Amino acid sequence: RSGILQHRPERPHGEHASRPGEIRTWVAGAYPIQLGSRRLTGVVLVDATDRRRAQEELRASETELSGAQRMAGVGWWTWTAEPEAMTYAPELLALLGRDPALGGTPHAEDQLVMADEHEQRSVRESALAALAGVRPFARRVRARPADGRPRLLEARADVVRDAAGRPVGLQGFAQDITELARAEQRQRVVAELGQRALEERDLDALLQHAVDMVGREVGVDGVGVLEILPGDERAAIRARA
Repeated sequence: RSGILQHRPERPHGEHASRPGEIRTWVAGAYPIQLGSRRLTGVVLVDATDRRRAQEELRASETELSGAQRMAGVGWWTWTAEPEAMTYAPELLALLGRDPALGGTPHAEDQLVMADEHEQRSVRESALAALAGVRPFARRVRARPADGRPRLLEARADVVRDAAGRPVGLQGFAQDITELARAEQRQRVVAELGQRALEERDLDALLQHAVDMVGREVGVDGVGVLEILPGDERAAIRARA
């Protein structure tokens, strides 16, 4: 109407004439047509109902998957070798106190901070070995969240191939198993102490072994065993670590 008619896509929706109550969605595009001295408009109309429904189902599925990942402490990740890049799920980054807005996008710089440089080199070497051997990747990774407290992740992935069948990267999931690993360690400590108690006749040696193990498990600066002396007013150190 202004003299220059341009293509303008629209998404009208409404009831189907022969199916009352059924809402359909179309994609409509208008195009200018010059026929001699006549200026016309061509309209293309495509039924996009099924595509819209598929998109809505996909969004609902992604929402459910995101919620499940958060509850389970799980997040997906991908790694490509050339060019080297890492992509993490927003849920995994949020789990470790990182910016979830950086999720879903490949980054040349790893957004998952490892516990130390040695850990980072070791994880990379494991990934390269899995890619070279065309075998699944599986290992525990020590990561450092934003709060500084180390967390233990169980990472697993399969090899990804390109269109020619060549292995080009890894794709998998990582789960925070910090509390599970601590519970397993505590069970081992209790079992070992129980075995030592059956075998060790020297009480002082048994107490020293106990404080050594507790110190390693809890991760504190010092552990001690105090014996309350007669009168309940004084205590003597029997073992320390």
